[in-house]
Amino acid sequence: MPRERARPSVRPTSRGWQAILAGGVVLGLAIAFGTTQLFQLAYVLFALLLVGLVAGLVGGSGLRYRREIPPEGGIVAERPVRFGIVVLGMRRHGGAVVEVRDRLPERRSLGWEGGGALDVEVTFARRGVYSLGPAEVVSEDPYGMFRFDWRFAARGEVVVYPRVWPVPAELLEGDEGGGPERRTSRGEEFAGLREYRPGDELRHVSWKSLARTGELYVREFSDLAPARYTVALDLRRRGLRVTGREVEDAVSAAASVAAALREAGSPFRLVCNDGGVASTSFDASYEQHMRLLATVEADGSEPISDVLAAGRRDAGDGIVVVSRTRDEGLASCVSRLRASGTYVAVVALNPHAYPRSGGVRALDRVEEFEAWLASLEAAGAVVFVLRREEGAPGFYRVGRRRVGG
Repeated sequence: MPRERARPSVRPTSRGWQAILAGGVVLGLAIAFGTTQLFQLAYVLFALLLVGLVAGLVGGSGLRYRREIPPEGGIVAERPVRFGIVVLGMRRHGGAVVEVRDRLPERRSLGWEGGGALDVEVTFARRGVYSLGPAEVVSEDPYGMFRFDWRFAARGEVVVYPRVWPVPAELLEGDEGGGPERRTSRGEEFAGLREYRPGDELRHVSWKSLARTGELYVREFSDLAPARYTVALDLRRRGLRVTGREVEDAVSAAASVAAALREAGSPFRLVCNDGGVASTSFDASYEQHMRLLATVEADGSEPISDVLAAGRRDAGDGIVVVSRTRDEGLASCVSRLRASGTYVAVVALNPHAYPRSGGVRALDRVEEFEAWLASLEAAGAVVFVLRREEGAPGFYRVGRRRVGG
């Protein structure tokens, strides 16, 4: 964090007020009685105040403040994380730092026990993009007469990722297996080099190998390439009361799938039917994907099936839908996608685990929810239910034993 050069706010301490009061009283008595010794004592008290003020200003003029923030991806909602706070530059004989205050993300006093660094534990209750700062370093002069509030206005920013949970391999692999190594139509995955044979295309010749060895080699490509996935997150707003836990669980489910795809080396993109129909591309970085998930809200009006239907040409080789609400058009959308050879998995939130959510009114009977899941299975989707047992989230394959969580 760059050092700010703004003047500090200054206020006397209790000892300083005592010195000011004592100096004033002594000066008054000296004027009243004309006593030289009283004048000298008053001058000494005021000189001590002046020296303390100057020493405190000069001593703290070189203060520097820095936050040592975990790298992006290291901060996850509801999990404690440690920040390093470093304060440097307090000049010798210029006083001492007595307190540090910062907004991490709430404004709080971090205390101070001397030294040049603090180790602070911070917990962000919710995913999102948080601003840090401003910060204040409070110092005192060597005589404890004045306090100086040095304000560091430069701000920082951190992205708090949603929580992620283990994802069962069956969710991405389906009944056929293969998962991220599913055969695709791209077939441009580099496999290795071999000697040139008559008839090989010249565009596949490795000219670097020719320059190095003097022999012709051609690049071979595998017919197998990592499957590309679309992770679709249902953020349609249903009703006036939507519990925060329901939305957070849906976002975490999508983030969990994204993390599993990243681990498998499979490209993916995100599609959300929030108010802005936000999305990322297959070429986006993992940080860009997670930043989107950190900021989305459940404020959409368009069903997720309509969003998928509009963009099905760019769906990739597989789609994983995280559904919060009963979308009557989702089964027919799944059927069309399966007919085109696209793998489809649906992770549905169990609405009865969130009793105040708008989805409960749409699915007020267990039979309706199960019938909707059955229609998705009949359309060709691999269906999971995300539900909580004793507070722990888990992925359950519809009609089968629990396979993850």
